[in-house]
Order: sequence, then structure tokens, then C-alpha cells
Amino acid sequence: MLTLTNEEIEQITNRQRRSAQARMLAALGIRHKIRPDGSILVFRAAVEKLGVERIPQEPQMRLRNGPATQTR
Repeated sequence: MLTLTNEEIEQITNRQRRSAQARMLAALGIRHKIRPDGSILVFRAAVEKLGVERIPQEPQMRLRNGPATQTR
């Protein structure tokens, strides 16, 4: 298959809403496109080229003049 399924995108991002999935994909460095109907398009090659060494992590939010905190 050329593109990831909706279930695979949800599994990678651990998010259900499309807007949250898009933010997580961007944070993970996975190139994606938003289709005209609002669905997310991720080519399988974009994920495979990251390799198995890269482990997805939750994005970190930095507060001004403060420590990094976990978002969620």
C-alpha cells in the first residue's frame, strides 16, 4: 500500500482528531498533506525513511523562563 491507513495514522500519533494528528506528525518530523476533505495523507515511504532507530516521543512544551513540561 502506498499510503498509511487512518488506523495506522492514529496508532503512530496516539491521537483521534485530525488536527491533533497533523500536529503530532509535524512534531515527529513525518511529512504529510491535508486532503481537500480534511483527511490526512501520509505516504508510507515518509514513515519508513525515518528508520527503526527513531522512537516517537511526546512533543515538549517550553514555558518562557521555565522548565520543559510534558503536553497532554
